Formats: sequence, C-alpha cells, structure tokens
Amino acid sequence: MKPLHLALGVVLCATFAPDASGADDKRFCGEAKMERDFLDCLKKLDASQLREIADLDKKIRKMGDGPGFAKLADQSSRVWKAFRNAECDVKTFESRTGSGYSSILTYCLVEMNAARLVVLQERADSP
Repeated sequence: MKPLHLALGVVLCATFAPDASGADDKRFCGEAKMERDFLDCLKKLDASQLREIADLDKKIRKMGDGPGFAKLADQSSRVWKAFRNAECDVKTFESRTGSGYSSILTYCLVEMNAARLVVLQERADSP
C-alpha cells in the first residue's frame, strides 16, 4: 500500500463525511425509546466502533512494505481523530447549550466512525 492511499483516504473521509446535523435520523440506536437510552446506546456503539477502528488500524500498519508506512498510518489515524472531533464540534455548535447536546454530539461521532470504518475496511481488503 502506498502513502498516497493514506492521504487519499483522509481526503475522501473529509469530503464524504456524513452530515450529523439531525440526530433524529435513527439509523443508529433507533430502537431506543428515551433520550437517556439513546445516549447510552450511542456511547456503547461509539466505543465498539473505536475498537474496530483500532483493530483495522493495527492490521493496516502491518500491511505496509516500507519503513515509514507504519508512521504514516499512525499519522493518518491521529489526523482523522482530530478531524472527527473538530468536525462534530462544528456541526453541533448550535446545539451545545441544549438538553440533547450529548446525544447529538455522540451521534455525529458515531456517523463519522461509520464512515471511517468503510474507508479502513476497503483499505484492509485491498492491500
């Protein structure tokens, strides 16, 4: 795998990042009936996704055929996480003082994680 693929993955993830402006879209945790249940479900899903991302990151780091590949893969992961956090802060800025803010923010994180998992899985599947 070439370093250009890493950069392209970050750009694609940024370009096609899902819009988290409406946490009422219940693609994730739609079975929750109460706000607290919804937030709890989202937090569990976020943690699970982050574990999957870490596993795929580890797998991808081992796929590189150059001495600097692992370093680039690590850098890609760090930059993506910073982007995810900043993007969700921006997307949820207007709701930050509302009672549902934690759910809206976590929903955004879950959406961004889902997009990242697609990118990483494609990368892992096509060395």
